[in-house]
Amino acid sequence: MNSLLKELTDNNGYINSVALSNKFNLHLIDLAILLGLSRDRIKDKKYIQLTATQCRLHEMLNIFDFIWPWCGTLEKTYLWYVSQDIPGFGQQTAKQLVEKGRYKDVMHYLREINYGSFA
Repeated sequence: MNSLLKELTDNNGYINSVALSNKFNLHLIDLAILLGLSRDRIKDKKYIQLTATQCRLHEMLNIFDFIWPWCGTLEKTYLWYVSQDIPGFGQQTAKQLVEKGRYKDVMHYLREINYGSFA
């Protein structure tokens, strides 16, 4: 399986928001909502290249790359990210946790599950 992060990153190291929205069959406004960012942060080149914007894109794609093999399809991966409550985190989804700056907690939880631990 290819890495979404590698596939959607341009030669300058930036994630291409248009390519990402096309991959997910989302309008840019829907991609912005998925990321918890304003529409301008996704559409405008000067904002898409901001470190904070790129960081959020990288975090989401790293999670997607990690769980895609478990989910089987990109669509199921997307659905898990936005709708599956994670035990131990107040029944919040990965999307909600990432928006709150808790990406590392999500990845720790996923790694523990991967290693056979009960997170």
